Amino acid sequence: MNSLREVFARLRARGPGVVPATLIGWLALEVVAFYLVVAAIGFWGAVGVGLLTSLAGVELFRHVGRAAMAGLKSTAEGQAPREGAFLDGTLATIGATLLILPGFASDFIGLALAAPSVRGWIARKFAPRFIERRAPGVVDLDAHEWRAGPPDGAKRIDAIDVEFVEVKEPREEAKRATERREG
Repeated sequence: MNSLREVFARLRARGPGVVPATLIGWLALEVVAFYLVVAAIGFWGAVGVGLLTSLAGVELFRHVGRAAMAGLKSTAEGQAPREGAFLDGTLATIGATLLILPGFASDFIGLALAAPSVRGWIARKFAPRFIERRAPGVVDLDAHEWRAGPPDGAKRIDAIDVEFVEVKEPREEAKRATERREG
């Protein structure tokens, strides 16, 4: 078994890794974007725009939540959800999150994801790789999930001369009514 010192020594030798390097790069990009915005509109203008984009992100979250609830309600009523609704809602949620986070680079990407046309382009570009298209109303089962014919050990019941009666009375009264008719 390796000692804890050996494990940390190996980690230091490998370098920072992908996630820390990405975060450091993103932070550097945010600093440069903030500097450029401050140079263009001033410090207080940059603070004001940052606050406005955060408020826009909160409003986008509310809108996505309302759309999700409406989709759940229509699905509960038996309507099929529109194709791509999950991906569209996910991308809008990511956009809202990026708008709420401080920073102008994240705001730029968040605003892009807030636009339905950009979300539609992303869905057309990347969704066919992840979504298997089927005709509506088709249930696709694997070979081990179904078989032809009745289950093993099933008894055959022949129904001859069956009468269906609509019963609107409670059960006890229905039994008495049936006895009166037969008796």
